[in-house]
Amino acid sequence: MVFLLEEDVRAPPGHCFKLKAVPFSKKHNFWGCRTSGLDFYSYNTELKSLHLVETKKLNVSWYIYTHESRPVLLASGMQCKSFTGYQLSSAGIIRLPRFEITMAKSEANNKPILAAEDVHIIT
Repeated sequence: MVFLLEEDVRAPPGHCFKLKAVPFSKKHNFWGCRTSGLDFYSYNTELKSLHLVETKKLNVSWYIYTHESRPVLLASGMQCKSFTGYQLSSAGIIRLPRFEITMAKSEANNKPILAAEDVHIIT
């Protein structure tokens, strides 16, 4: 089951974020990533509805996720080089230490932007 969220009307076309179906704990069944942060939902089977359980507020440029070890890595900043991570586990949500990538020196007027395709999670 895939849900689509669209938050920022000023965002470029096609920049809506998928609400991932990841049953990782009893309290949280689904999570969604928006430009304003990470949302955690529970699904009520009787009412067939989603309930917002928790929100982690931060600016998000893009995110990556892998189902093998269930980390969510959120990139922020003008060059997308500041990272906040969360580990989704059956025990709940574990916040990982925040870190920043040091980029190689570039041309004087060129500031490279790190893209999701440039980052890989090794499990």
